[in-house]
Amino acid sequence: MKKITNETEVNLNCCGYSLGVNLIASSFYSIDTSSCMSFILKKGYRVFFILKGTCTFSLFGKKHFCQQNDILIQFQDRKLTLDINDDIEFYYIDISGEFIHEVINNLMINKEHPMIHGLVDSRIKELFQFILSHHNINTSTTDKSDILFSVVKIIAILIESNQYQSWQKVLFSDPRILYTGHWVSWPTREKVTAEEFYTANKSSYVEYNFYGSGIKWVGTINFDCGLADIIIDGNYITTIDTYNSVRVTKQVLYINTNLDKGHHIIKIFCTGNKNQLSTNTDITLESFHVYNDELINNNTGNNTYKSIINFISLNLSTVNINILSDKFNINRGNLLKIFRDEINMTVSDYISSMKIKRAKSLLISSKLSIKEISDTLGYCNYSYFIKVFKEKVGISPVDYKKRNKS
Repeated sequence: MKKITNETEVNLNCCGYSLGVNLIASSFYSIDTSSCMSFILKKGYRVFFILKGTCTFSLFGKKHFCQQNDILIQFQDRKLTLDINDDIEFYYIDISGEFIHEVINNLMINKEHPMIHGLVDSRIKELFQFILSHHNINTSTTDKSDILFSVVKIIAILIESNQYQSWQKVLFSDPRILYTGHWVSWPTREKVTAEEFYTANKSSYVEYNFYGSGIKWVGTINFDCGLADIIIDGNYITTIDTYNSVRVTKQVLYINTNLDKGHHIIKIFCTGNKNQLSTNTDITLESFHVYNDELINNNTGNNTYKSIINFISLNLSTVNINILSDKFNINRGNLLKIFRDEINMTVSDYISSMKIKRAKSLLISSKLSIKEISDTLGYCNYSYFIKVFKEKVGISPVDYKKRNKS
C-alpha cells in the first residue's frame, strides 16, 4: 500500500481572503490487495475522489458501492469503513468552514445521499494532485492561496455537476426496455411490488435504445451476482463484476458520459461467469439513466411545475426533494432551477411554507391538537414544529389559535 498524507491546516484568512474555507488534511492512497479500512473524521467534511478501482463503504449503518470517478462525502464524528475489492486509488481532502457547510447542504448531500456518481471531469484529478503536492508545513502565502482556491474550484465543479447535469431515469419495467432470454422480477412473492429484473442465464441480455450523450446502468450488487458484458452500438466496451459480499441495491454499476450526442443502443449481457467468491451468476437491472442536456429545457416548463405543486399538496406530510426527483425523473439541481425560475424559492422552503399554511388552516378549522397537527404534517417532533411555526409566523401555534379562534 502506498500512502501520502499531509495534515497541516490552511485557511484563506492568512492569505488576505475570507471565504470561510479551511483545508485540514490531504491524502492519497494506492492499494493493490483486498482489504478493509476505517476512517474517523474529527472536524469538518472529508471529500473522497475515487481515481481507480471499486469498493463498498459503510456510512450511518448503510452500505454503498463506489467506483472510478465517484465523489464520497464523510461527515464529522462519523466512522466510515471501506471494503476494498481490488486495486484502488483515491484522494481525499478534509475541509471545513461556513462556506463548505453551506455547499454540502445546497448539494443535498446527507446520510442517505453521500455521493455524487461518475464525475467525469479531468480538472478534478489535477486539482487533488495540486493540493497534495503543495500542501505542507512550509507552504508560502502564495501557495496557500493557490491551494485553497483549488479547494474552491473542486467545490464549484461539484455544484456545476449537481445543478446542470440532466439525467432521465428509465425504470426496468419501462416498455422501451427490451429483454431477451429468461428474466425474473424481484421480489417474486405475490402482492409485493417488483423492484428490479434479474437473470442468471448465459447470453440473456437487456437492450435499450436511447438518445443522449451518456448512460448509467443501475442495479444490485450481491454475494450471488456475476459478470456482465457491456455492449454499446455493437462494440464491446467492458466487463463488470457485480459481486459483493452483502446485498446493496440501486448502485451505479456502469457509467459512460463520453458518447457523441445522438441515438445509441446499450446491451448488457449475462456472461454466465462469476468470480471465485460469488455463489451464482446473477445480473440485475433497476434502471437506466440517460444523460441529455436537452432535457433541461423540456423539464422546466410551466406544466411540469404545476404537476409538482399538485403532488406536493397531496403528499405534504411525506414529500421531499428526493421523492420529487424520483417521481418526476428530474435531477435535483433542475428541480431547484424550476422553483427558482417560477417562484424564486428553494424546494425545501416551498414545502415548509405550504406546511405552515396548512397548519394555520388546521389550527383554525379543525379540532386537532397542536401535537396532532405536527404529526399530520410529518414534522420529526413537536418542538421542531413549534420552532418553525414561530420563525415563519412570528407567534406560537397556541397564540395563533387563540387570536384567530376569538
